[in-house]
Amino acid sequence: MQIDIQSPADAGFALIVAHRDGYIGLTKKAAQFAGQLVAAHEPLSDAQAEWLQKLLNRAGLPANFLGGE
Repeated sequence: MQIDIQSPADAGFALIVAHRDGYIGLTKKAAQFAGQLVAAHEPLSDAQAEWLQKLLNRAGLPANFLGGE
């Protein structure tokens, strides 16, 4: 799946699409988090950024906008 992720909102949307398309199975809590990212514009806490990076890595999506791979 090729998606340009430049922000947490992009990442949340990409995770929801990846879940819908079967690339990753999100738990209810992870899906709620992804949806929150799409709608909210507040900066991520360190814990949120770490969780987002793990979810993106699991889905095979880039997390380089967070400073990770």
